[in-house]
Amino acid sequence: MKPKKILIGTTEIAGAFADYRSGYEACGCKVKTLVRQRVNRFEHLSYDYIIEDMLPVFSNGLLQSIRNKLMVILRHLILFFLLLRTDVFHVIWPGDFVKWRYFLPVIRFFRPGLIILFNPVGDDIRWRQAFIQEGEKAGFKISNACKERASGETTHTLEQKLTILRTFEKYADLICSHPSQAQIELRPYRYYYLPMQLDHITYNEKPNDKPILVHAATERAVKGTRLVLDTVDKLRAAGYDFEFRLLESVPNDELLNVLTEADIVVYNPYGRGTGKFGL
Repeated sequence: MKPKKILIGTTEIAGAFADYRSGYEACGCKVKTLVRQRVNRFEHLSYDYIIEDMLPVFSNGLLQSIRNKLMVILRHLILFFLLLRTDVFHVIWPGDFVKWRYFLPVIRFFRPGLIILFNPVGDDIRWRQAFIQEGEKAGFKISNACKERASGETTHTLEQKLTILRTFEKYADLICSHPSQAQIELRPYRYYYLPMQLDHITYNEKPNDKPILVHAATERAVKGTRLVLDTVDKLRAAGYDFEFRLLESVPNDELLNVLTEADIVVYNPYGRGTGKFGL
């Protein structure tokens, strides 16, 4: 039997592409990865195709405008021809990589045997207004920061998320999602579990003489950072002696090095589930 050919795209989040790739390859599959561009803090990761690197950036406004239009065409063409030679398309955070509601029926016509796995990972489909309502109904106290973040989402934002979600609900063979992002899904889908490679993570089991407490915030408002900082101040005022490290805009490989030294890691006090950092 020939090994399955798998394409993972289109937006990196938390190093998931490398983790999924490792798992697929362990099962004997041939894997390619496609992204629009590299993401902050994960620049060290490699991909087979990076669309934004294929054309130069211009300082001239007119030339840059032409380039941007060519990039849209390039994304559609490259993805189309890659999928013609692919058995499984694993979609992570589709965004506006292509016009999905037009692209998916076309690729279904030309590649009817293609298996499409849609793997939403949070804010790509989460509707925060409903997310807050769920939390309040369940008895959670919702922070003002989270409410402010939700108030910034308009009906246009909802329409964008609904368009992506309904399109993949129609054309995907399998959807793996999670209750924390299921507000506008038509039905509950199979849960997904975050993949993690552990071979590059070093563990230090010996505790430090002065405990090291670490909190990493990609976005303070929704990660509960204000609550963490207030708690740290209260603990210090009460006489507790420890070292506190707040990590922001830190490359992922540097973050892992800091975690090997930590005794306590504070994740997200407002989280209803755990992301990769929590694991």
